[in-house]
Amino acid sequence: MKASAANPYEGYSLPLVLVDLAPVLLFALSAGIVARRFSSRLFSIGICLVIAAGLLKVIWKLIVTVSHRDIRILSRQLRYLMPAGFFLTLIGILVKFRRISWSALFAGILSFPAVLFFILGLIGICFMVSFARKAGETTSEVWKEELTNSAAQLMFLIGILTI
Repeated sequence: MKASAANPYEGYSLPLVLVDLAPVLLFALSAGIVARRFSSRLFSIGICLVIAAGLLKVIWKLIVTVSHRDIRILSRQLRYLMPAGFFLTLIGILVKFRRISWSALFAGILSFPAVLFFILGLIGICFMVSFARKAGETTSEVWKEELTNSAAQLMFLIGILTI
């Protein structure tokens, strides 16, 4: 969300910050379940970095909202921690590539009703990509982005739980 030069903290509200926490927590639940089933230290460390990046960004928004202070490292860390985390998860998968039962994994993902939830989650992610291209200018656009992200993460969690 772009803020005006006069008020760099314009547009952040406590309810919006709390809604921004929802997809982070939903992702953490989903990733925790997958990490426990997958049993890879690199994968788990990567997931922890991704979750930490999301939590630190939410903490930054909370500080901006409550105290009107901008601790830049909290907002900028996302571009480093998140890619590093996803890179480690990928390395964790590659290390265990031959030990993964890909047919069982795809059978689970494509089973009913899990496949419906995964499709809905992917549709939500596609909307998020579309929103990112426009970079939310208004509070209502940011609310739409956060609610869409939360819904997508919830669909993935339900999909994982139904496998």
